Amino acid sequence: MGAADNDAVPRASPWQKRGAARREKNRKEKLDADAYWKETGFHRPLAGFWWNYSLLLVLALPGLIVIGVVLPQFILPFPEAFGFNTVVTSILGPVYLFADFGIKEAIGRFIAQYSESEPRRAINYMSFYFYYQMWTGFIQVTIISWIAINTLPYTDISYAGWFFLVYILIQWPGTPGLFITALNGFQRFDKSNVLIVIQNVAIQTMTQVGFIFLGRYAGALSPAVGELMGATMGFIVGSYFDDFIAMVIGALLFKKVVKPFGLSLIDVLIIRFDKKLVKEVLVYGGKVLPSGLSYVGVNAAITFMLIAWFKSYSTYVGLNSS
Repeated sequence: MGAADNDAVPRASPWQKRGAARREKNRKEKLDADAYWKETGFHRPLAGFWWNYSLLLVLALPGLIVIGVVLPQFILPFPEAFGFNTVVTSILGPVYLFADFGIKEAIGRFIAQYSESEPRRAINYMSFYFYYQMWTGFIQVTIISWIAINTLPYTDISYAGWFFLVYILIQWPGTPGLFITALNGFQRFDKSNVLIVIQNVAIQTMTQVGFIFLGRYAGALSPAVGELMGATMGFIVGSYFDDFIAMVIGALLFKKVVKPFGLSLIDVLIIRFDKKLVKEVLVYGGKVLPSGLSYVGVNAAITFMLIAWFKSYSTYVGLNSS
């Protein structure tokens, strides 16, 4: 009877045994990797760098084909559109950088300092960044919109009024990079690098292509707008929407990072920062601001001069980049 019972018990094949051993090995490696990520050290940014590098090796060729061939030849066959985008971003660059006041770099520095020892304090820096960007972004949108409506029509870039109106909206709420900065501060470069690659390769491409076609279609229906201007508007709007999608994905990734600390995304919205924290961030941000502002400031000044000297400057820039 016992022998019969033993014969009735199914025996694992060699392939099944190897599969079980392989799954157990993978499980132990994952546990070891999770344990390493809980330790502060250089291995975190180093691993993030190599992970990002491997992704870029895989995506480099498709990205070059799309950006270098497909986009300028079939999707956006208007060199001026790239030129218009370059002019607008060059002029608004100093505005963005000065209004941000180095806050992004500051909170990245302080989040990294307190992410392990005082994670709730690190979240307070994120909260300040969120509300700072919300209010300063509202001010930027108001001022630049007024200038675009009342001043630009009487300048050499009167054609770009609507481009400025749309592009400045990126500054409100102005928090797309919040969770990438936070992930880096918590030294989760594995997640932040994946998010950056997904945003730049997949999300941005899809939103820009979709809105470019939509803009071309809408522009073709209205002779007052035209297909070129519609395509340029779609190109800018696509850049705006991809930031929001990436922010949502970044929030979901960051939620998993802070969950073991008993924190959630709601904590980012709760105002717990005080005057000391605000002063600390503004002082540090003010120290790093001049280096970046000098570069974009000179770039904007050069753009203004070239616009004044060459009436078709945006066309030349577009032809050079396409």
